[in-house]
Amino acid sequence: MHRFILLSVVVAIAASCRSIQPETPTLAPETYVAPAPPPSQIDIPVLVDLKSLYDQIEKNVPAKLNSTGYPGWQQDANCNLHYRWNFWREKLSFVPNNNTLAINCLGYYQGEGEARPCCWDWCPYVGTGCGMNEPPRQLQLSILSVVNISPTYQIQSNTAVTKLIPINRCKVTTLNFDITDNIMAQTRAPLDKACKDFDAGMAKFNLRGQVEQVWKTLHTPMAIDTFGFLVFNPSSLRISPITTKGDELRFSLGATANPAFLLNTANHPAPPKLPDLSKNPKQSGGFSVYLDTRLHYAELTKLVNAQMKGMKFDYGKKHIEVLEVQLSGTGNQKLLIKVNFNGSVKGWMYMTGTPQFDSVTKELILPDLDFDIKTRNVLLKSAKWLFNNTLTNSMRQNAKFYVGDMLTTIQQQVQQNLTKNWGNGINTTGKVEAITIRNLFPAPDYLQVSCFIKGDLDAQLKELK
Repeated sequence: MHRFILLSVVVAIAASCRSIQPETPTLAPETYVAPAPPPSQIDIPVLVDLKSLYDQIEKNVPAKLNSTGYPGWQQDANCNLHYRWNFWREKLSFVPNNNTLAINCLGYYQGEGEARPCCWDWCPYVGTGCGMNEPPRQLQLSILSVVNISPTYQIQSNTAVTKLIPINRCKVTTLNFDITDNIMAQTRAPLDKACKDFDAGMAKFNLRGQVEQVWKTLHTPMAIDTFGFLVFNPSSLRISPITTKGDELRFSLGATANPAFLLNTANHPAPPKLPDLSKNPKQSGGFSVYLDTRLHYAELTKLVNAQMKGMKFDYGKKHIEVLEVQLSGTGNQKLLIKVNFNGSVKGWMYMTGTPQFDSVTKELILPDLDFDIKTRNVLLKSAKWLFNNTLTNSMRQNAKFYVGDMLTTIQQQVQQNLTKNWGNGINTTGKVEAITIRNLFPAPDYLQVSCFIKGDLDAQLKELK
């Protein structure tokens, strides 16, 4: 009887001293490959205040004209007729429509003419006038200017008189000679010249210098507080059709870009040469970029232990108590969790799980967390009762990490740094539309978190020079 009691005590002591000590899991190392975002589209709206353009046209189009040699007489091809005339106009009105500018006004003219029955000098002239001591004759003047931008960033206009139509004709002398067509022809010549002069002046406007500044700006790394530097890396530029709104002429220069985050700017290459423009419609899509940040295992371990340390799990007459939980990575897609415990058995066990992002709860979770194969083999031999799902379910529930605040901070800091005045009439305005986590990689020393950022960036040219 005494021998039986002694044997039972020995067995009980041996059982209580039994230790679970599986080997550290061996996980095949994997290379982290940063995901490539889709090409980004950056909109560069250009606004041209047409009021200054209107003033230039108003100056170019003659407000007054008169016949050659005025106030002297102008001899007609017919030697027995000479005449003289005046022209003046009202202020021009402008009607912009996309890339065309219609210019209209009402013009006035008056003329005098004298005729004689023969071409000899002694033949006397007898004449009358039109619009003299009576309301002047009227005409309708219309000019159309078509504006485009060349692939080399030069503003091109094609301006021409489209209407010079007399509303009332001018007949002079007692013989009613009609000099209207003569006046229209002589009036049109300086108007045609004014149109050519205007086109020549427009050709001096070239956007290359300012667009080149924007190009360099988008190739310049922007500091984003503690996260590094964002560079947009545009590769091509396109121009949208020209539109107008009120007194503004509008068009967009669109850039196709491949944004990236840099840890530092050492050895950052110089911007490539500014490419020529291609004519394509405005494309939607905004910009997309991945920002890699790190969550250190020490902080994650602290968060899990706050939930799990001291937690007890009962398995019938047996139990274990969690002493400590340690998180680590091995350069594999799996996150490694070591659980130290005591109780009916003591020791440690390893679990592995693939970290994922729950976009609804803004948490990092381990939905497939389970015992590592080496831990399984040890438990099958010495503590099969631990295969109950109680522990794994609890670990899955508590090994969650809220990252919503981190994402909000990143969003605010990126957006704040996108809105900037770069000088030379260049401003950028950015907005982060969405931020989420697309990829997680448990590196040996930290959890690599790839945040996918989607937003819009406008680079504005305030004025043309």
